[in-house]
Amino acid sequence: MDPLNLLIAALGGFASSFVGSIPVAGPLAVLAIASATRGELASARHLVRGGAVGEGTYAVLAFLGLRALVEAHPWILGASKLFTAALLIAIGIALLRTNVGAPRPQSAPARPGAAKKSVLIGFTITICNPTLLVSWSAVVTALYSFQVVRFSLPAALAFGAGAIGGKISWFHVLFRFIEQRYDRMERDTLKSVMRTMAACATCLGLWLAWRAI
Repeated sequence: MDPLNLLIAALGGFASSFVGSIPVAGPLAVLAIASATRGELASARHLVRGGAVGEGTYAVLAFLGLRALVEAHPWILGASKLFTAALLIAIGIALLRTNVGAPRPQSAPARPGAAKKSVLIGFTITICNPTLLVSWSAVVTALYSFQVVRFSLPAALAFGAGAIGGKISWFHVLFRFIEQRYDRMERDTLKSVMRTMAACATCLGLWLAWRAI
């Protein structure tokens, strides 16, 4: 086991996941940011942690070369697109009905079992989207082209761990930004942000549904 090889694989996964998480696209990102905007930062963080584990799983599978399995069964991609589309539309509708701007982020009380539930929701949303396997396969291909990593199971696990850390780190930065500026944001501003996210989620969901049909 080469420690340098593991480090390079982990850094590759971390950097790819951190940068890839910046665009606010996809049901998990919309749901997590909406929770943070409502003042539920703890729930938002748990959602991201669950989603990060799911994405790390796909990163490991992509590193091990399982993209061919998805490509051999095209219905998997079609079904995942329809699932994601329905989820985005449902989230968009739910956001339009959400009451915004009540508690400050860190003051929102935690409900018993809420952490596990949020982690499970985040993981489920992500693991039900096998298109991520294709995306991570493209990252692995690019990494392979540099010929700086030797492919092995330990390297795959390090790559997946890096992907988990990258996603969590980006959202940690984003949630800190929201937390620090929450008190300065007007209620109308929060409502506008929520409505914009609702419209984007719904439109993206409709577009995905149209592409999948």
